[in-house]
Amino acid sequence: MDKDKLHNELQRIADQIVDIVRQNMADAPPSKHGDSLVGSKLYKSVNAKAIDYDKISFEIANYWMYVNSGRRAGKGIGPPYLVDGITRWVREKGIRWQGKTENQVIWAIVKSIWENGVKARPFAKSSFIPKEEVDNVDSILYFLDIYIDDWMENLFNIIIENLDNYFNK
Repeated sequence: MDKDKLHNELQRIADQIVDIVRQNMADAPPSKHGDSLVGSKLYKSVNAKAIDYDKISFEIANYWMYVNSGRRAGKGIGPPYLVDGITRWVREKGIRWQGKTENQVIWAIVKSIWENGVKARPFAKSSFIPKEEVDNVDSILYFLDIYIDDWMENLFNIIIENLDNYFNK
């Protein structure tokens, strides 16, 4: 099997990974306002592509873990990129509230998250990742690596079997 065929097969697997993640997003519970993850920026940020013939690059927006795991009430203000994300969201949506400045609106949202938390909308699940490891990116990469290694070994065995059948039968 040449490198182009391996690359194409790896891209097929990358596409399946995207499909699985997006289907899990479609199956995730809606927000408290009834919004689905389908069509969201998070949904659109999911991407995977084959690199050369032996790697898959997987991308998803950096706030996925907050959507997947939610946020406990009273768990601190959060990292700067959370506040940055809320700032971008407020600006994109043009959110205004009771004559407050943009910064006051942003901090009201941050304070509400701190006081009330955010309900989890779990979607990062897969048959090859144990449930208790879903929130740990390193664990996801580890289990994905094992999954890909197993797949490559199976592919190798099939190639060897086909060669054996071709030359010996």
